[in-house]
Amino acid sequence: MIDIETHQIIDLLESRQEEDVTEWLKTYPNLEIISRDGGVMYKSASDKSHPNAKQISDRFHILKNLTDYAKDALKRLLKKQINISDDEQSQISKTKKKYEYKTKWDLIMKVKELKEKKYRIIEIAQYLGISEKSVIEYNKIPMRDKEKYNQLPMNELKSQVRNKNKWQLIQEVQEEYKKCHKYSVVARKFNIDDRTVKKYLKITEQPINENKNREYASKLDKYKSKIIKMNNEGFTWKLIKDAIKEEGYKGSDSLLRTYLSKIKKEQVEEKKLKHVVERTTMISLLYKKIDKVKNITKEMFDKVISMFPEAGKIYEVIKEFKEIMFSKKIENLDKWIETTKELKIPEINSFINRNRKRYRSCKKWNKV
Repeated sequence: MIDIETHQIIDLLESRQEEDVTEWLKTYPNLEIISRDGGVMYKSASDKSHPNAKQISDRFHILKNLTDYAKDALKRLLKKQINISDDEQSQISKTKKKYEYKTKWDLIMKVKELKEKKYRIIEIAQYLGISEKSVIEYNKIPMRDKEKYNQLPMNELKSQVRNKNKWQLIQEVQEEYKKCHKYSVVARKFNIDDRTVKKYLKITEQPINENKNREYASKLDKYKSKIIKMNNEGFTWKLIKDAIKEEGYKGSDSLLRTYLSKIKKEQVEEKKLKHVVERTTMISLLYKKIDKVKNITKEMFDKVISMFPEAGKIYEVIKEFKEIMFSKKIENLDKWIETTKELKIPEINSFINRNRKRYRSCKKWNKV
C-alpha cells in the first residue's frame, strides 16, 4: 500500500487472495480513494472492504491497457513486413546496377553508412553482394583500422603494374623507331611482332587495362536460361548439372559452379536497396521513443504512416492521451473521448467503452 499523495510505502501484504486483501484493507477504515490495477480480485476486495471509496486505475495500468488495444489495432492494419522505397536509391538504381568499391575500406564504410540509415543486415548483404556474416563483422571494424583495409586488391595492384610496364615498353618502342624507322629492327630488339610495333607507334597516352570487365563466351551460355530458372527454383548445382548434361553439356563441374556464382552475383546486382520495416518495430513505438528503437528512422516512420494513415491516427491518440495523463489536465479527457470515438477505430473504442466509468473517477487524478 502506497500513500497516493506522499508516494510513501505504508504497508505490504504478501498474499494475493481476495479474502486476505479484503481483511487487510479493512484495517485502514479511513480510505476514500483506492488506486489499483485492473485486476478483478482487487476490485472485489475494495468493493467489500470500502464500498463508498472511489476506485481508480493507476496511470501505468491505464496506459498499458490503452497501448494493448492499440497494439491489436496495429496488428490488424499493418503487414508483418512493410516494404518502403528509398527515393534516393531508386534514383541511383537508374544509373548503375550496384555499389562499386576500390578498396575493402570503401566496402566497410558503405556497410557502416547503410547500418546508420537503419537498413537491416539482410538488405545490406543482398545489395552489396556479400554475406550477412560479413556485414556484421565489417560494421564492428573500428575507424582506426582504416590503413589496414584501405589498400587496393592484389589483382588491381598487379593490373597497375602491368599497365605501367606496358606503357614503358611502348615508349621505348617509339624511341627506338625514331632512330631507325624500321619496323622489323624494332620488333627483333623487343621480341615482338611487326604489327605490334605499328600499333604501339599510334598510342599517345598510357593505356588502361583493356581486359577489365571484358565478357568472354562460355560453353554454358546456351544453357543460361535453364540454369537461371532452376537456380531461382532452388535446385542444387548438381541437379542443374544433371539437367544440362542431358541436353549435351560436357564441361567440368568447376566451370558450372563458377558460372552459377556469376549468375547469382548478377541477380543480386539487379536488386534495389529498400527498407523493410517490421510490424514489431512499429508496435515498439507505442512504448518507446523512435531514437530508442532499432532499424527505423523518423523518415521511415513517416513513409509507413503515409501508406497506412489509420495507423498514424493511433499514434496521435496515444500521444494525446499521455499528455492528458502526465499533465494532469483531466478536463481534456472528455474532449479526447469524443474526438477519438469519431475516428471509429474499433480497438480504441472498445478501450473507451470498457473504461468509461474509470474515466469519470479519474477526475481525481489531479490529486494523484
